Amino acid sequence: MSAYNCNGIVKTKKEIADLKRQLRAVKACNGECLHCESCQVKTATVGRVTYMAFECLKAPALGAISDRPSTMRAEIIEALEFELS
Repeated sequence: MSAYNCNGIVKTKKEIADLKRQLRAVKACNGECLHCESCQVKTATVGRVTYMAFECLKAPALGAISDRPSTMRAEIIEALEFELS
């Protein structure tokens, strides 16, 4: 059995359950991403320019999604709710 999200992409029941579990885990945290052990920094360097993105290990389905840890929790919640809609 599968379901479609608003983009017409098919998601299985297992994928939907994983996204819901990740959403609950992120909503349960206190939002202090800067001091969280689940926050990781991903970097890429091109020449003299270094790009940084922050990733939450509580929501591995999204990967590195935010450019600031101060807004990461809100962006993850928004993205997960969008994926589940």
